Amino acid sequence: MGGRWPARAGSTALTAGERPGRSGRNWERTERPVRRLGEALSEVAADLNLDNPDDVAAVMAAWPSAVGEAVAAHVRPRRLHDGELLVEVDAPVWATQLRYLEDDVLRQLGRKVRPGVVRSIRPVVRRA
Repeated sequence: MGGRWPARAGSTALTAGERPGRSGRNWERTERPVRRLGEALSEVAADLNLDNPDDVAAVMAAWPSAVGEAVAAHVRPRRLHDGELLVEVDAPVWATQLRYLEDDVLRQLGRKVRPGVVRSIRPVVRRA
């Protein structure tokens, strides 16, 4: 076979120098400028009324240092929507603990990410 993958049933194998394309056609040029994926995702998120993907990623990354290792081992962020951070807790006792710590956690997240990105935390107990 000389280093080529076998063709799948119903497909045509490419010969040397050919490029894959849709239905054997070359890609058509457009006048739209090339954009970074992050920019495109941010625009789509805004269109769908979702939070900025960069903010979501920053909150998820900052979570362990904002709450500490002990809490992070039992409380995991799951979703950020409209300033509300949904977190999953291992047991009801961790939801109670998080309610006591909420103001401090919001302050820490504001310092590590950006003030106002997370305005409230809603704990839910993980189903066993």
